[in-house]
Amino acid sequence: MLKRLLYREAPFERLSADQLQRLDTAFRGMVSALAPTCYWVHRLDAQRLLITDFFHPSMLRYRGLEVVLVENGSISYFRLPGAKVGGTGQVPVGRYQVCITAPSGASFLLDVCKNHLGRFEMQALAPLTAATPPSTHAGLPRHVLEPSKFADEMKGAIARGVEWTYRSIRQAHATRQTDLVEQLRAASWLRAAQGICPEVDAYLWMLNQPITWTT
Repeated sequence: MLKRLLYREAPFERLSADQLQRLDTAFRGMVSALAPTCYWVHRLDAQRLLITDFFHPSMLRYRGLEVVLVENGSISYFRLPGAKVGGTGQVPVGRYQVCITAPSGASFLLDVCKNHLGRFEMQALAPLTAATPPSTHAGLPRHVLEPSKFADEMKGAIARGVEWTYRSIRQAHATRQTDLVEQLRAASWLRAAQGICPEVDAYLWMLNQPITWTT
């Protein structure tokens, strides 16, 4: 509680292990299905996702300061050079070559650029192996984030994914691409997203309604 007050952290609901697992499954399913759309989520390998931008109000203060690693339900974050605790400090515009290490011990080299809009753009990423030549990548300390605290960010991303699918369905319907409409509606990740949060369910309901056009 003291930490939350000190760093003005937004309150969050603590989810059960089952709820967190369902959220992780739905999020990964969405990222896999909509990879080109989820430009801020980068797949490091089969188990790990790196998130370089944030959109939910609870995480906006960390945009352009930190990146988040999702691995088997655990959430880790790394502060770029210049960032400080509580979403403070300043990471200047420019390019950063850094190394991060996952909870399991796997390490990755990141080449990331912070643009003039304050967003991170991933230039390159690669696993660090025994055969990797010595580099100038600076190692970033890993910090542990309570998974429930990051849940609203993941729920918001899933809701945007469902909304994007809804828009795509309407566009496909308008251009009489019936097969595409049914293909989009039948995506397995949408079933996994059911019940994640009210916003997601609202978009899912809209998505499954018959489309009619008024004149």
